[in-house]
Amino acid sequence: MNTWVEWWEIPTRTSASHAQMSENIPVFTPDPKKIYRRFFDTDVKAQKYARLMGDQGYHATVKHDRSF
Repeated sequence: MNTWVEWWEIPTRTSASHAQMSENIPVFTPDPKKIYRRFFDTDVKAQKYARLMGDQGYHATVKHDRSF
């Protein structure tokens, strides 16, 4: 099984407060060229790294391909 972490920068949005929203904020889909990946041996190491990247201001997810 392969385990990896994908992370990308969260864009900063400058808008009014949520009480003044006139429309919903669209879902952000990152440019595939700006998605970074790092592979890990164990799921525990991947989770720790994803948490670290999240603390640094990135959106991080742990992914598996479930192949044996």
